[in-house]
Amino acid sequence: MSRQGVRKFDPDSGLVYQECVIPRVSVSRDELDWSRKRATPAVKPRGTRGPRSLVDTVIEVVANHIGDVTDRHLEVLPPRLVSRIWRFLEARGLCLHAWKIFSKALLPQDEERTLSLYRYRHHICQPRVELKRYIEPLTSPSVDFITHLVISGGQSFTTSEMLWLTDIRNLGVLEIIRPADELGADFPDVSDRLIRGWTERPDPFPLLRVLRIFGDESTTQKSLHWVSKFPPLCSTT
Repeated sequence: MSRQGVRKFDPDSGLVYQECVIPRVSVSRDELDWSRKRATPAVKPRGTRGPRSLVDTVIEVVANHIGDVTDRHLEVLPPRLVSRIWRFLEARGLCLHAWKIFSKALLPQDEERTLSLYRYRHHICQPRVELKRYIEPLTSPSVDFITHLVISGGQSFTTSEMLWLTDIRNLGVLEIIRPADELGADFPDVSDRLIRGWTERPDPFPLLRVLRIFGDESTTQKSLHWVSKFPPLCSTT
């Protein structure tokens, strides 16, 4: 069924309404990536006198299943309802997926734009899967947003995994900070060879403006030759 819906008539109330049916996206728990999980668990609202309104119920259901919501779902909702769902999520905990679809929907039309519509920050303390799983949600081929990525602490990504960073076409700032303590033993080497490997990828880092590498002795002055092959780069540390 098209998202414009079908006009229907309710004989009991005499009302004419438009019905839109959008099939739910089937996503298993194992496939649900980190970017679709809210920072805080779903919270049951406090009880109120009398029955809750249908709108309040809809907002709560959408918020509790935000990982399954897509751009297409928001397109068929009234703009005012989209704004109310956003404010509900903003107050109770966002996820990256929610920020991406709501900022895209609301920024062009919302007159009361809050700072949280323009930016989103997420900290993963102990990554447990390969780097590619984390960078995929950070990637926007259409450049709907710019990614600022910081890799630090006790990370155990391999050097070959670090080559995947060039897949983030919308990467604007990349900071790699090697810890000085024992956590640095498992930290991936950011060597001249890795930086050269980045330059050999097709059109690497087309939007990268800042590259900062701290505490890694594997990087030498020779890497500056390869870094110069990233035309948009303005700052290197």
